[in-house]
Amino acid sequence: MGGTFVSYRAPDHELGLYKEALRRSRIAMETGTLRAIIWQQGESDSTAERAPRYKDRLVALMTRFRRDLGDPGLPLVLGGLGSFLKSPHHKTVNAAIEQAAAELPNATFVPASGKGHIDDRLHFNAAAQRENGTNLAEAVLQLEGS
Repeated sequence: MGGTFVSYRAPDHELGLYKEALRRSRIAMETGTLRAIIWQQGESDSTAERAPRYKDRLVALMTRFRRDLGDPGLPLVLGGLGSFLKSPHHKTVNAAIEQAAAELPNATFVPASGKGHIDDRLHFNAAAQRENGTNLAEAVLQLEGS
């Protein structure tokens, strides 16, 4: 769900995004293996008020996902934000994502592609999305030891 804050994904938030993510993950796990969580979010949190709290919220969320999915060592791949974002606070959020990856076990930070946006200074363009996808997938394989 676009345009949301990390806090909207808290387990007790009224939108139910956390519960829905768990529901979908559990359905997928009935016939497959959950190999990692890939996280790419933070643009909406790039404000003076929200950015300083981002790391703690992200660490708590990832820890809770791991616990509720029954895999405390589940690999986490945390993607960085584009350098083109309008808000100068995206640097704080990007640093928070990187710090969260350093703090959480079996986690890694993947910097965002520098290939650009779709002329809105918010969304990655197609070339950047492809590069981000490749880099995130390679990070999963590295964490798995493949």
